[in-house]
Amino acid sequence: MQVERKKECSNFLYVKKEYYIWAYPLGGMFFIGRCRAENLFSALFCIYRLCIFTKSMKKKKIIVAVTGASGSIYAKLLLDNLQKLADQVEKVGVVMSDNAKEVWRFELENTDYEQYSFDFYQKMDFNAPFASGSAKFDTMIIIPCSMGTLGRIAHGISNDLISRAADVILKERRKLIAVVRDTPFSLIHINNMKTVTEAGGIICPANPSFYSIPKSIEEVAQTVVSRVIDLAGLEQDSYRWNEENS
Repeated sequence: MQVERKKECSNFLYVKKEYYIWAYPLGGMFFIGRCRAENLFSALFCIYRLCIFTKSMKKKKIIVAVTGASGSIYAKLLLDNLQKLADQVEKVGVVMSDNAKEVWRFELENTDYEQYSFDFYQKMDFNAPFASGSAKFDTMIIIPCSMGTLGRIAHGISNDLISRAADVILKERRKLIAVVRDTPFSLIHINNMKTVTEAGGIICPANPSFYSIPKSIEEVAQTVVSRVIDLAGLEQDSYRWNEENS
């Protein structure tokens, strides 16, 4: 605290002004400011908003799990988008089931999953960092998510890296997004979705929207992936209902 005083004179009473000095760490530096006592509340509010902003700027560590459900195009588009959003992502760990690779080859007629620069892990590799909560991966996206995978997660069965990672994310109170891809749903499916939701997960069905007037199957699938990216807390340019879009 710094105190400034003015000398007494014939026209002014004794005046005392108090200033508060504040400092906020960001990126290895300190931002330092000064405010008057009467503006302290406004300064504290600005510091609070700065805290929220810088927290949102923190790069994310993301797990992408691909299961054997139909919908490999969703996984491909998500990985493509994550490459473009590299400035917001610290690390991406990918795990694919054997069926996921087979479905990818059948539906997309390629093996492009081998071309990504992300860290890939085998489905039974429990030495993967995100098999433990200490690795601090903050988001897991299962895309597409088969009903078998969802059922194992709902009942706490960690018999492979995908189900173990999901169990870790839920127990650590972090973000799990399951892009389920099946229809119609049985009561067993619905109850499993309910259980995962109650445990803190997010069920995001692979239901595309059409108000953006998509022109191709990729653009249709992207409407789902864009919602997933939003749920993961990443910033992107995408179609927003009744908003200006770039």
